[in-house]
Amino acid sequence: MFKNITFLVLAFIIVSCKSVVVDNSYQQTTKQKVVLGSVGLNSNYILSQNYDNTGLPNYKKEIRVTVASLPYTKTTYKAYAKASLLQEANFKIKAIDSVKTKPKYLDISIADNVLLVESLNDSSNRSIRNYLSTQREAKVVTGIAMALPSNLMDSVNGGDEYFLSEYGKKSYAITVYKKGDLITTIPFTDGVVFAYDVSSCCWQENSTRQVAIVDLVDNIECPYKTHASAKRAKKKINYFKL
Repeated sequence: MFKNITFLVLAFIIVSCKSVVVDNSYQQTTKQKVVLGSVGLNSNYILSQNYDNTGLPNYKKEIRVTVASLPYTKTTYKAYAKASLLQEANFKIKAIDSVKTKPKYLDISIADNVLLVESLNDSSNRSIRNYLSTQREAKVVTGIAMALPSNLMDSVNGGDEYFLSEYGKKSYAITVYKKGDLITTIPFTDGVVFAYDVSSCCWQENSTRQVAIVDLVDNIECPYKTHASAKRAKKKINYFKL
C-alpha cells in the first residue's frame, strides 16, 4: 500500500514538472517549435514526454483563434527560458523578478473547432486524415503558449480578431485584425513556443460509409456514438440485407 502511494506521488511530481498552468489549464512544456494546427505523435508518460511533428494540414480558410495576454509566473518563465535556448529568437524576456512591469506571453487556442474539423476532412488533407486514422496516438495541436518581443505583443493587444492563416508556401501565422482591417501578421518563427495543448480525433461513419472526423476532444471521452478509434467507427455491413 505504501509503495503504491509513493509511486503515485512520484508520478504526480514528475508529470507536474513537464507541464505548466496556462490560464487555469495544464499544457505540456516544449523546447521545440510547435505549430498551432499541426499534427504529430504526442507522448506524455512518467519518464518520457515528447511531441514529434509529422504533418501540417492544408487550411484553405482562416480559422478563428482566441488570444489571451497573460503575465509570466515562475514556472511559465522557466519553461520559456529553456525553450529559448533551442529556438532561434532575436529577443529576450527579462527575468520577472528583475522588472516592475511584469512581461506577458500569449495563450493562443483554436476557437472554431467546426471549421478545423471541416478542414481536416477536406480532400486536400486525405493523407493527413489517413494518418490520423491509423495512428491513434497522433494528435492535433489546438493550443500554444508563445513568447513574443514587446513590439509584437503591442500589435497583438491592439487587435480585436485573430486567425490562424496561411503564410508563405507551407507555413502558418497568426493574423491580427482591427475593425475588419489586417494590422499585422505574426509567423510562429517570430516567437518562442514553450508549451502546447493537443486534442484527439473522434470518428464516425457517414452516410456514404466513409469514416470521418466529427469532433476533437481534450483529455475526455468521445461523445456518444463516436469513437476514438477510426477502425471501431467503421460499421459492420450486413451483406445478407444487401
